[in-house]
Amino acid sequence: FSSYREHLQNRPFVLYGLNFILPSIGLFAYLTTSPFLFQEKIGLSPLEYGALSLYIGAVIMGTSWINSKLINHYPISSLIFAGGLLMLFAGLGLLFFHLMGMLTTATLLIPSLLYFTCFPFCMGN
Repeated sequence: FSSYREHLQNRPFVLYGLNFILPSIGLFAYLTTSPFLFQEKIGLSPLEYGALSLYIGAVIMGTSWINSKLINHYPISSLIFAGGLLMLFAGLGLLFFHLMGMLTTATLLIPSLLYFTCFPFCMGN
């Protein structure tokens, strides 16, 4: 247990660990709830819902490419911080739309796409 305590007191270890864990939690939350929200609550067909996955994949691929270019010009810590900010803004956007009672494809998809832009910045770096 002393080695666990040592690791948990190591601030960079904890921050980089959270940097990997938080995007993963968001991914699994999206994968768990999005079929219900988009198909049952909003009324998209399975084909339309499947097309949304293409958007998510395209965003992750596009921002991975952007990350590969930015990594040569900016410190990794700055890119990770930018990814964390994107996650925060996406979460606040989803919270705002939820509190306003706005449940549409756009109010779920746009913050989710913003959230998934953080993946390459957080998890890749």
